Amino acid sequence: MTYEERWSPFDAWFEVHVYPSESGVSIYFRDVTERKEREQELKRDEATLEIATERVVHAEPTRIKQLLENLFRNAIEHGGEDVIVRVADIDSTDDSARGFYVADDGTGISETKRETVFEAGYTTQRNGIGLELTFIA
Repeated sequence: MTYEERWSPFDAWFEVHVYPSESGVSIYFRDVTERKEREQELKRDEATLEIATERVVHAEPTRIKQLLENLFRNAIEHGGEDVIVRVADIDSTDDSARGFYVADDGTGISETKRETVFEAGYTTQRNGIGLELTFIA
């Protein structure tokens, strides 16, 4: 059995896996607070976040959080409030291509701008500084 529950004493969300084992019952907890907070943020914007992976990413927590926040915010800003953002495994038999991707169902980047959107300083926002996609390139 698997479920998610908020535990007030820790002000945190946990994913709980309970399954039979040789010694009785095994219980596995995983802190999913950051993911639940991102989901709540997306819900406020009426966007949808689809998580289609159980991949564990070994990365510096602050950097991976910044990466995902930038991608999600960018998807909402350019894809609209009802955008669907999907996180899933890269489907590859090549070991060098293992990982995950973040995609959305927005209109996408026009072919003429695909090379320039990752350059430092490129922005479509009047008050933007043009660094978000620079961090993920």
